[in-house]
Amino acid sequence: MNAKLKALLQLERLKHSLPVTIFVSLLGAAATQSNPSLLLLFVLLANLCVSWLYFTLRDLQFAPLDVSKQDKQPQNPVATGLISPKTANILLLLVGIIAIVLYALAGIKTLITGVVLLIVVFILNWRKLGLQKRFYLKTSPYHFLVNSFMCLLGSLSLNPVLNQVSLLAIGFVLFILLYASFIDQARQVVSKKTLRILNVGAVISLTLAILLAIAIFIFVALLPYWIVGLFMLLLAIMIVPQIIERRREKLKPNLDYDVFRIAVFRAAAIAMLVHFLVPLVFHLFSQ
Repeated sequence: MNAKLKALLQLERLKHSLPVTIFVSLLGAAATQSNPSLLLLFVLLANLCVSWLYFTLRDLQFAPLDVSKQDKQPQNPVATGLISPKTANILLLLVGIIAIVLYALAGIKTLITGVVLLIVVFILNWRKLGLQKRFYLKTSPYHFLVNSFMCLLGSLSLNPVLNQVSLLAIGFVLFILLYASFIDQARQVVSKKTLRILNVGAVISLTLAILLAIAIFIFVALLPYWIVGLFMLLLAIMIVPQIIERRREKLKPNLDYDVFRIAVFRAAAIAMLVHFLVPLVFHLFSQ
């Protein structure tokens, strides 16, 4: 039973997907500059369900291919036999229904956008279409399109009308995660010409993301400075010990890109949670 439960959770890719989903959803909500409500919780839970569905569908569709290369795809519990295709299909149905119900509770615009996101997720993972052959459409916790939708849904949960700051936040999520896609692919290619193209794409995406971040967090001052400071502090707590450990082992203090990326999104997710929870706690105790 424990092994099956672990395998079901493995479908979610919690280590990578949970911080990203929380961060992009709450960033979209913060961009509305509205007071949080129960609707935001509905959308956040629905987005987590869609994230689970996203990876479950991918593993189900590509299990026949992953069986032959389990050394490269050890994360697929359907391919390894830990979860049967029947169980995965039942999970898809249940999680999909829960996500739709939660989106419906948050409003009609949220429901329509959520259904569109579910359709996008199915199309991206439909093996016969072959979209996974394109690096920027491969299933990933950092998928720019899926997470941009989740950021949009976070905004719609608190305000059915998008403002300029919400659009800036969605643009930031899109470009920073598109940058991540370029970097991931650049680490795998061997062609110098392709590498140059990917590097140019990465530079352009990162530049646009930085410009949008400056607009959002400095000019608009979307988040209080103490939240930004908390993010930096959490990031340092996660990264500095690893750098010190590498120095003790007489290795270069270079930090692995994947480790750094995970730390960034974890710190960002925690900071965003604090941003919404602290006012709520003060409100409860002030009554």
